Amino acid sequence: MAGKRITIEEARKLARKAGWNLSEDFHSQSSGSMVSDLLAIATLKGYRKPKNANGSKARYFFAYLQRGMKKGLSGTKKRGSRAGNRRPKPKYEVGEIVMFKFRQSSQKYKITMRDYRADEKQYVYKVNNKWWSDKYLGKRKSRAKK
Repeated sequence: MAGKRITIEEARKLARKAGWNLSEDFHSQSSGSMVSDLLAIATLKGYRKPKNANGSKARYFFAYLQRGMKKGLSGTKKRGSRAGNRRPKPKYEVGEIVMFKFRQSSQKYKITMRDYRADEKQYVYKVNNKWWSDKYLGKRKSRAKK
């Protein structure tokens, strides 16, 4: 393809002009000419269906157009309000001593690194050269001296 590719928002606008309703099911509204229009839009976008796809390129491209619509995303990032993008507070700090919740041993381990996984929306901690989420870790219990 020699020309410039279109954005996803432009592809959605072209699909709407071609008669597609992105909030409905693909099979309930597909006809021969509409599918060929959708394939032409997919080619303009430069869309390629997955190698392991069990359906047509048109159906996968229609699902691709719907994906951002369900999340309420637009093609551009909104600036200003960051309320939805805030990270949670980490449970543990680097250097803190922790124990594993699923093990019966009383061994204590030191957290060497911490990282935030945005896709999982949680912190992971490097303990004993492996990465663990905080659901597997527990704080060291302090014992009262007698």
